[in-house]
Amino acid sequence: MRHVQLHLAKLRIYDRDLPLRYATLQVVSRSGEARMDWEVVATTAEEEPVATGVHPLRCELITGADENGLLSAEVSGDALFVRRVEQALVFRGESVLTGWQDSWLPSA
Repeated sequence: MRHVQLHLAKLRIYDRDLPLRYATLQVVSRSGEARMDWEVVATTAEEEPVATGVHPLRCELITGADENGLLSAEVSGDALFVRRVEQALVFRGESVLTGWQDSWLPSA
């Protein structure tokens, strides 16, 4: 099993950017399984109205840094809104994570 947690610079639901304080994407890849598990945990600046159900998410990930600054990439997928605790939102991946690169996972 390999897993990684990446920080998000932006999180969008449908066409709305959420006002983030802090957000991460966790990805787990298990050997022998084609599909990865993924989850987004986000804390917003204020309570956000998110309905129960599956939502299209678009995430701008911080993937590293170089001499010019931060490196980022965009991934997207459908995710089930699992729960809210005050301003913390949890989404569980329900689809393939489009734009994902396996090179972001640590070596086995």
